[in-house]
Amino acid sequence: TTNNSVIERERFMCCDASFLNLEHIRIALK
Repeated sequence: TTNNSVIERERFMCCDASFLNLEHIRIALK
């Protein structure tokens, strides 16, 4: 169970990082 929550957190952080990356790309293209 503990391992599962760690995987969920890592997946969420990965999603968050890619979302921030998209925001940086959009700002750079403006």
